[in-house]
Amino acid sequence: MKTLIISDTHGSLPEIETIFAREHTAEAPLDFVLHSGDVLYHGPRNPLPKGYTPADLARFFSELPVIRYVRGNCDSDVDQVVLESGEMPKEQFVRIGSRLIYLTHGEHTSEQQRVSRARSKGATIAVSGHTHASVLKRTDGVIVLNPGSTVMPKDGTASYALLTDDTIYLKSVSDGRILASIPLESAPN
Repeated sequence: MKTLIISDTHGSLPEIETIFAREHTAEAPLDFVLHSGDVLYHGPRNPLPKGYTPADLARFFSELPVIRYVRGNCDSDVDQVVLESGEMPKEQFVRIGSRLIYLTHGEHTSEQQRVSRARSKGATIAVSGHTHASVLKRTDGVIVLNPGSTVMPKDGTASYALLTDDTIYLKSVSDGRILASIPLESAPN
C-alpha cells in the first residue's frame, strides 16, 4: 500500500500535480491520501502562493477515490462543500491496512498532547500540520509526522510524506529526494 500524506496546500495546485506525477504511477498507484488541513485558503497572514487556484485544487481533490481531511485553522465550511468531503473534523483516526493513524492540524495542541491522544486510541502514527515545517521522528513509541507545507515551507523545503508498507518517507516536492525516513515496526494484528 502507498499513502500520500500532505498538509498546508493553501490552494496551490502545481505542487500537487508534481507530487502526483511522481508518486501516482500505473506501476505503483497511490491507495490513499491524507490531508492534515489548510487545504484551499491561503490565510490572511500568508502571501498568495504562486500557483494559487483553489477551485482547480478542489476539483483535483474531489476526483480522487480516497482522500481524508481534517480542518485546519484556514479551512471553512465552504471549503468542505467545494471539496465534496462530507465532513472535515478537527481530528480523526484513520485505519490504513492494519495501522491506525491519528490525523489533526494541530494548531491548538502540543506534540506531547498529540502523542498522548494517538496512544490513547492505539494509533502508532500521529500526523499534524500547521507549522509549515516538516518533522519525522519517533516519540514514546509513536511516529510523529508533520509533512510540512507543499507550497509555503517555513523550513526552506516544500515537502510531503509517503507511507508504504514498511517505511515513512519525508520527501522534497521539487525533486522527490528523501529528506528523512523511518522504518515502521510490524503493524499489530
